[in-house]
Amino acid sequence: MESSYLTILNRIDSRRAKISVIGQGYIGLPTALLLSSAGYRVVGYDLNLGLIDGLREGRHHLVDREPGVGELLRGELSSGRYAPTHDPSDMDGSDVFIVAVPTPRIDGGEANLAYVYSAVREASARMTAGTLLIVESTIPPLTSEMEIVPFVQSETGMELGEDWFYSFCPERAFPGRLLYEMRENDRIIGSLDERSAHLVERLYGSFVRGELHRTHVRVAEVSKLVENAYRDVNIAFANEVALACAALNVDVESVISLANRHPRVRILRPGIGVGGSCLTKDPLFLARAAGREGVNLELTTTARKVNEAMPRICAEQVLKIMEEEGVDPEGAKVAILGVTYKGNVPDIRETPVRDLALSLSEAGARVVVYDPMSTESFGLPRAGSLEEALSGADVIILGADHDEFKRIEPERLKRMVGGKSRVILFDGKNALDREGFERAGFLYAGVGRPKRQRVTSRAGAVLPLALTGDLRT
Repeated sequence: MESSYLTILNRIDSRRAKISVIGQGYIGLPTALLLSSAGYRVVGYDLNLGLIDGLREGRHHLVDREPGVGELLRGELSSGRYAPTHDPSDMDGSDVFIVAVPTPRIDGGEANLAYVYSAVREASARMTAGTLLIVESTIPPLTSEMEIVPFVQSETGMELGEDWFYSFCPERAFPGRLLYEMRENDRIIGSLDERSAHLVERLYGSFVRGELHRTHVRVAEVSKLVENAYRDVNIAFANEVALACAALNVDVESVISLANRHPRVRILRPGIGVGGSCLTKDPLFLARAAGREGVNLELTTTARKVNEAMPRICAEQVLKIMEEEGVDPEGAKVAILGVTYKGNVPDIRETPVRDLALSLSEAGARVVVYDPMSTESFGLPRAGSLEEALSGADVIILGADHDEFKRIEPERLKRMVGGKSRVILFDGKNALDREGFERAGFLYAGVGRPKRQRVTSRAGAVLPLALTGDLRT
């Protein structure tokens, strides 16, 4: 009905709309706070009672790790516009429902949509004429058209675009920069009708400074998956370049630096693997969706296999170096610095450090982990300080490139290790100063950065390896 559309449009434009954000995690909480700061009444709903109790007191795992979140949370709580709750009845009377719950991967790469479906059921039970439903959770293509929209129409008896409105609006946010990216990045609005797209455009325009791009809902669903598949494929290529460099005893950093001087080449940095909640599953969601239509996305699935194998491959490289240096893995102390999937964030979801650490432990090493941003230890011993982790270590592995680790001076690191004359340092992020640590006496190696050695070529010439591009090496 025209009156339903005009009513909600007016409520959005006048900031009188009541908005319920279902899910108060990495995406839901910042979204709720940004809408609250734009002047809307926002209910932050989550099933996790402990999380909600913490939010009411201004506590959340993002508060100390995401710039601005703590201040924004406390400010919006004080304003009375933001109300965290675990009581679904508090969402009654909402004009807008936003679904921001996880979509984890299950065996075979399928998406587990149980949380999404549960959230949509909660919303549809409270929808009245003129309600707008937005899904931000990542979903496979056709989910909106084949599942969500038919379900809501069946449950409510209302007509899409007339009595209720729907859009899929995938988030684009980077851990450590959530608020900034949610404000500044372009956003995609995927809809099946013009009215729904216009309503979301007006709502998100209240806090998004980037461009808002309208498109068909299926295009939006595919675009979200393609973005992360693209990144995963490019990281896999960098990792394969690193493996080739390791086999050929050349330094991958030198190779990539020179290759990237080509005007149309931009190779990413290799590492011990890919983590996080998006890159580890979205490419598989895309491949699965295409596979159901008879198309095999071989490059995408192969890239995923390459990246999934990297932690084990790196563990094997460390064990090989230990063997070459006469360090018996059985009982050797291996200190892993950083367990999160990327630097300067507390996020351990799908972190490749887990498989690396467990592989070394299974080989008999005495693995100790330390991370100032996480208490996760994967069931292994956790050091309470950097000094405790490094004391007496035979091998040091950089698992996450936190600034705290990158700032450590080689000589200080050497002192913390103790009296060991030769310690293996494996740079899993290729983030440390190789020359500096080698001058301090460490045996340095990294991903695609073999330890330096001198070998004789087939032609009989003595070559300095690993070659860095400097013939004086």
